[in-house]
Amino acid sequence: MKMTLKRKTHIIFAVMVLGFLTIVAGSGSGRAWVIPAGLLLCLTGFLLLLAWMRCPHCGKSLLRGRGTRCPHCKREIDL
Repeated sequence: MKMTLKRKTHIIFAVMVLGFLTIVAGSGSGRAWVIPAGLLLCLTGFLLLLAWMRCPHCGKSLLRGRGTRCPHCKREIDL
């Protein structure tokens, strides 16, 4: 199965939300190791964002562009 941009976005969102919820849960639990684990999940989500949100044609970042075309090469992007 092909990893579409939409699927990548959902995975990144899920990892970052899981990290945030882990931080929130850890702050009230008294377990010191839970907060760094949540921060690690958030960092992983951010790194996935930087690595995966790229045009499949020219390889440039898609973080600033919206729509179905790359803002740099103007080619169609499969969402």
